[in-house]
Amino acid sequence: MDHKIKSFFKKNIPGPLRNIFSVIYNRGSNPYSSKSSIFSQVNISDFFVWNPHVEKIDFIAENIRALFTGENVEVLHCFKFFSHEGEFLSEEKYKSNDFFSRIPLNGPPKSSFYSSFIHYIEAEKSFHKLVKIFFKNKLFFGEQNRGYCIYYPKNSLVGSAVHGNFGGIASKGKNLLARQRLFHLYTPVYKFESHNSYDLVFNNPTSSKINIQIILNKNSEEIHHLQINSLGTKSFKLENFAGSITFRSKLPICRPLLFKNVNGLKSVNFDVLHT
Repeated sequence: MDHKIKSFFKKNIPGPLRNIFSVIYNRGSNPYSSKSSIFSQVNISDFFVWNPHVEKIDFIAENIRALFTGENVEVLHCFKFFSHEGEFLSEEKYKSNDFFSRIPLNGPPKSSFYSSFIHYIEAEKSFHKLVKIFFKNKLFFGEQNRGYCIYYPKNSLVGSAVHGNFGGIASKGKNLLARQRLFHLYTPVYKFESHNSYDLVFNNPTSSKINIQIILNKNSEEIHHLQINSLGTKSFKLENFAGSITFRSKLPICRPLLFKNVNGLKSVNFDVLHT
């Protein structure tokens, strides 16, 4: 909004209604649906990638209640795993009262494809009720569960860590708050090298199928296509390529997880990052 419109809204429109108008006005660039911004969810998660090709995966989980109160609060760290086609596969739960927990994950059984999972917390007292005790007012605070995955390559004691992709997935696993945008282009500031191999992994936190174009920026454009179901995951292997890549999609944030040299090379060449 320009300065005059902002000034008018601030002086004449009540706060809650002003927030609704702001959501509607900024809808084109908002990765969350308008409904989810107005009717907030209590417990939402990022979308994390399960890699079946590494030795093991540890998850660094935050205990938001303990961090908020400054005291050890017992919670259940819950993980729900979805197949590459977006179907629910399995669930794991771990009890802890630590501020941060390092949790070795089992993952979906007999998985040979890249897939995804969410993390949320179950506790005796909801975070919303906990906030009300401290603030004693009607302010609403949602609970967003983030965290980090540490991926260990074969025969290595050292792993590489990265946070999850944009999710906005409510704890029940089917309440998806992310929205598809208009088609847009994104070119990572990353130079791919021909002597390395890369797995580009995309997951879809929205409620509908999504199409992604992977454009290899050479003299003549080479385009590859992926179609991903809701809650699904797809990967694209890139080998013998040097240069840059552009992605065209409706994903709210089209930033894949990049696994470098995940197969067949020495662990010293392994890495994982967001492009």
